[in-house]
Amino acid sequence: MSLLGPLSNLLNADDGVTRDAGQQRGLVGMASELLGSAGGMSGLVAALSAGGLGEQVKTWLGDGPNASVSAGELEAALGSEKIQQLAAKFGLDPAAAATQLSAFLPGLLDKLSPGGETPADGDVMKQVTGLLGGLMK
Repeated sequence: MSLLGPLSNLLNADDGVTRDAGQQRGLVGMASELLGSAGGMSGLVAALSAGGLGEQVKTWLGDGPNASVSAGELEAALGSEKIQQLAAKFGLDPAAAATQLSAFLPGLLDKLSPGGETPADGDVMKQVTGLLGGLMK
């Protein structure tokens, strides 16, 4: 099942912010980098859970409403260094990177786990890479 449509819609939904193509590429790029550096979705879920966001992450993977996460909570869970690396790579200040990711990640992980099923990490990376490729056109 292709998730590219729902993932594309997610870029301009949920947080109410309309993003131009460059901002969309940056956001998907940050998410892709985060997934890749964590070893895929399972690694990211484990890192977020170990960082104190286990209860929020459960809602993102389940079928109910997604619990929100603040930029500060996300930065605390992932580490300031990781947020700074992502921000530098994508030309953002760390606060903006954390804010954008905190708005995007809950919906992304929700869309990547339809019915609460977590797909294989390789499948997740293909979906996110496909979305990024579609935005580059």
